[in-house]
Amino acid sequence: MVTVDPSEIQQLKGIALSLVIALIANSFFYIFGLFTFPKQKLDKEERLSFFLPIKALIIFLIGPLIIIPSITSLWFMLNGWDNPETLPVYTETWLHIIGIWLAFTLFMAFLFLLEPSTRKTVFGDSNQLFSNIFLGLATWLAAYPAVLLVGNSFAYGIY
Repeated sequence: MVTVDPSEIQQLKGIALSLVIALIANSFFYIFGLFTFPKQKLDKEERLSFFLPIKALIIFLIGPLIIIPSITSLWFMLNGWDNPETLPVYTETWLHIIGIWLAFTLFMAFLFLLEPSTRKTVFGDSNQLFSNIFLGLATWLAAYPAVLLVGNSFAYGIY
């Protein structure tokens, strides 16, 4: 007889739930046309380079993946503490909040340092601000469940 670990069942439930949420969210946004390309052609000067999103992703990930773990390790080292296997939930929560703030700050600094024409291409005209914010929110709502599904699947695979 095969015995199944309760934590394994919980992980499988998490994967199944994130799959259902991802399918529902992406079906909803597909029906409302989020996945269609704009009908207008972009001028050559409006096109972004391939490496711009790659640079933005790298800068966005530097905070949570490099800076926060480095600060945490340095904090433990300066206080003479051993690096624990797990941190208390309170500490982890604050580290996540700091990581999100740091990633957002670095990303905004990156956007501020772009050339004005590139910024206009990324953000559009100021009269389209609300439609751009709505499109960004809709994209996040469609992408987050899919990312959650992939993350849960990787966690289960590693487990």
